[in-house]
Amino acid sequence: MPSSPVFPCMHLLDLSFCNLVEIPDAIGIMSCLERLDLSGNNFATLPNLKKLFQIVQFKVTTLQAVEIFV
Repeated sequence: MPSSPVFPCMHLLDLSFCNLVEIPDAIGIMSCLERLDLSGNNFATLPNLKKLFQIVQFKVTTLQAVEIFV
């Protein structure tokens, strides 16, 4: 994903079960994002999500312990 998201005003992002091992930092600056689903991937850390002011639903499950930077 580019450093500046292609879809900065996306409201829903479903990346569930995409076999991701890393979550792009650009997700953390998508300020219009309301729903984010990262379930079923295999990552160990999440990017800084402080700028997700509109988030109302956040789903995440993984087989690993996840370190969250807030």
